[in-house]
Amino acid sequence: MRNSLNAILKTISVIIVPMGMLLFYKQYYIAGNGIRDAVVNMVAAVLGMIPEGLVLLTSVALTLGALTLTRKNTLVQELYCIETLARVDTLCLDKTGTITAGTMCVEQVQPYVEGMEIKAPEAENENISESTINGIANQAQKVPEMAAAEAQSEVSVVAAQLQIGVVMGTTEQLSAQDSQGNVNTDLAISGAQPELTMGEIERVMANMMSVLKDKNATADALHKRFSRRTDMPVDHCIPFSSDRKYSGVAFKTEGTYLMGAAQFLFPDGNENLIKQCAAYGKEGLRVLVLAHSPNLNRENELPEGLKPVALFMLTDIIRDNAPETLAFFKDQGVDLKVISGDDPVTVSAIAKKAGLENADKYIDATTITTPEDMERAVAECSVFGRVTPQQKKEMVLALQKQKHTVAMTGDGVNDVLALKEADCSVVMAEGSDAAKNIANVVLMDSNFAAMPEIVNQGRRVVNNIRTAASMFLIKTIFSVLLCLITIFWGDSYPFEPIQMSLISACAVGIPTFLLAQENNFNKIESGFLRYVFMNAFPAAVTITGCVFTIMLVCQNVYHSNVMLSTACFLVTGWNYMAALKTVYAPLSRYRKIIIYGMQFIFFFAAVCVQNLLALGSLEFGMIILVFILMTFSPVVIEVITEWCRSLYNKAHEKEKKGIISLFLEKVQK
Repeated sequence: MRNSLNAILKTISVIIVPMGMLLFYKQYYIAGNGIRDAVVNMVAAVLGMIPEGLVLLTSVALTLGALTLTRKNTLVQELYCIETLARVDTLCLDKTGTITAGTMCVEQVQPYVEGMEIKAPEAENENISESTINGIANQAQKVPEMAAAEAQSEVSVVAAQLQIGVVMGTTEQLSAQDSQGNVNTDLAISGAQPELTMGEIERVMANMMSVLKDKNATADALHKRFSRRTDMPVDHCIPFSSDRKYSGVAFKTEGTYLMGAAQFLFPDGNENLIKQCAAYGKEGLRVLVLAHSPNLNRENELPEGLKPVALFMLTDIIRDNAPETLAFFKDQGVDLKVISGDDPVTVSAIAKKAGLENADKYIDATTITTPEDMERAVAECSVFGRVTPQQKKEMVLALQKQKHTVAMTGDGVNDVLALKEADCSVVMAEGSDAAKNIANVVLMDSNFAAMPEIVNQGRRVVNNIRTAASMFLIKTIFSVLLCLITIFWGDSYPFEPIQMSLISACAVGIPTFLLAQENNFNKIESGFLRYVFMNAFPAAVTITGCVFTIMLVCQNVYHSNVMLSTACFLVTGWNYMAALKTVYAPLSRYRKIIIYGMQFIFFFAAVCVQNLLALGSLEFGMIILVFILMTFSPVVIEVITEWCRSLYNKAHEKEKKGIISLFLEKVQK
């Protein structure tokens, strides 16, 4: 919208000076008008060419939209982003803080037992889809353990819950019998026993929590679940990193304990572990693995002898209004992409609970290694797991390369790269300062449900402004055409400046400002300039034809400039009102009040302040001509408008663009 308005202003700025000079030259040197008449007529022509008030109206409409959103606890940090979000066709959602409330809780703590099997009743067996889908399955070979685990896991919700209950019962017994060193083996564990009892897990985690200072939803949930102790001397701390995907603590006497996703702690594979994690992940549980090595790690390398000792099952709390919000975007034809650093199976399950369409089309971002893989993945998948900050940025760029308008939501530092590249960035107020500083929109109450309201406000502004721009451009187009006609065929420009001012006020300025406050939440169509010219051209051509007809009659029959101005003023004002009805069709009650009210004011002023408007009396023949033009010109406007719309629709259906469409796009750029 901004680019289109700038294109209009640039074009007018280029032609207004030479045309004004040519008009003055024609009237002063060729037609022989006095210096005063030549200057005044030139000013009237130039005044008509300028779409005065259009930029102001746009700014006011955007500002009112921003103020409306402020009352919805939404801070707009860039006015034109309202339009951008209204035009978005792809929305990338950061799972944490968007679909979910941004908080997590530890559902279960389970000692890891080597060889433990999770079985489900045959009637409830379900095949878990592979982590890569829709023609990207060849990438799964890069993570064979993950793919194999997902393909083999056959776990229902009931079976998983039963198993968790049995395990918890066993771990409680283990904790109670820890002092005697006995282990309950009622579980189907094939004779194996856990590396750590529940009491030992509690002790290790309590010491780790006293050292780790990570600030994220997972860390907060772990800090709430485990107390703090300092009876294990610390060698060094390993803070969480979005690149490593794990954190931990190296103890001087106890070795190294690491906590993270199974794939990153055991990149060489641990089939039984990954199988268990995939089983719980299928039910929407996020699984963290606590692993131990008697050796101390160095820098970013995993220590040798690392073994899993415990599993932590965490759950995200889905926002109550998330399903409704996702359904809104689905109905509006917006493609949704859920991006997360968590396991793709878990993210897929959460997205499915939230009501995301195609939530089963997920992919592990670790399998994406080339730009071609990324472009194929963003085109075919809806859920992305194990995504790094750099990959989030690459996803946005890949979508933009495919001609999508992309919006990105996030709340953390790891989202900043993608937020900066997105066409419109939305950040939760609970997010990091870095993310909020570069965001276009900040949701002050961190409520994702405000997104539909932002989209609707953007649509209201764009739809109303492009309709108003059509009315402004009618005056601009017919003023340019009339100026050319006067230069080549006319003796005098038929309008006084004050007459153009009244026409502009009653037919353009006041009604467009009042009508710009209407609620118009229709989906925005592409081609701002094409829409504006399609609505403006019929009325502009009709008005120009009517005025040219009056000019010919006055110059050849009546030879009166006052009669010329009066007749042109009345016909132009009437046609402008008819154009209002056509452009703003269908007419609602509010629109009728505004348009008919402007008609009354216009003709009331024409009668009561004739001397101020420099109006005079009309001869009988001119009255008949004006009556005929005022009767039939509105019909001509409607006929030409329908013809232009039919041509536009035909051109829109064609793959090859016409000359006019290519010209408008080039001017807009």
